[in-house]
Amino acid sequence: MNNTSKIGILYSYAPHFTRAVQHVRKTWPEAHIIAFVPKSLPTVTISEHVDEQRVCVPEPQHPKTLGQAWSLIKEIRRQRLDTLVVLFKSTKLQAIGLASGARKVSCYDLHGNLAPIRLNPVRSLCSTVVRRTIGELRYRRIWLFVHCTSVKPQPLDKADSTNAEDKAPDSGE
Repeated sequence: MNNTSKIGILYSYAPHFTRAVQHVRKTWPEAHIIAFVPKSLPTVTISEHVDEQRVCVPEPQHPKTLGQAWSLIKEIRRQRLDTLVVLFKSTKLQAIGLASGARKVSCYDLHGNLAPIRLNPVRSLCSTVVRRTIGELRYRRIWLFVHCTSVKPQPLDKADSTNAEDKAPDSGE
């Protein structure tokens, strides 16, 4: 990337955000780096590694709304980024990356790898529906098993406990 490239990094409640910012600065030392962060993130946390901090990410402890997501996307689009870096390959972050207007979207994962994300909204939507359906079916199967399986309590006998002691391995005699 050239000296005028603009790189954005999106805070997403990840423990490796500071490492990601440092990695982005090392990867693109001459780039203009913008961090999109919540208000609660102390500015000194990443200030030496970024050129700007935009407070536009919803607070971690509050529920997220569609309006907040739209405001975040509009702020990212205003910056006209060359690359947007996210911290997870989640469907939500891929959707934000797709809507961001950035030329490239990359993911900095927990292992320190910076990999491009190919934005395919149809595939992403389909995989989300499949994962959600599988999860729902798994939950309902477990619920049925827990609520429909009868368990008869059985008292413990002394014979059972002594039998277990007999089966214990010898101490080496």
